[in-house]
Amino acid sequence: MRAQFFDFASMPAQPDLGGRLPGVVRIDDQINYSRTTNVWDGLPPGMADTFASRHTGWLAVPSSGDYTLYLNSDDG
Repeated sequence: MRAQFFDFASMPAQPDLGGRLPGVVRIDDQINYSRTTNVWDGLPPGMADTFASRHTGWLAVPSSGDYTLYLNSDDG
C-alpha cells in the first residue's frame, strides 16, 4: 500500500487532502498500526498526534466469497 502522511497541525478538523503535498510517502505491506501515544515509526516527531493519512493500493482476493473489511480509529 502506498501510504501518504500529512501534517495535520495546520489543517482544519476534516481536511480535504486533494492538492496537498504529503510530508511522508512510503510503501507499507499492510495497514496495521499499533495504538500508541508515541509517533509511528518513520514519521517525524511533529506527527505524533496531528496527522492525516491516505493509503492507496490493491486488494488481492484469492477466491470468491464473502469478506469483511473494517476500520478502527480514535479520531476519524
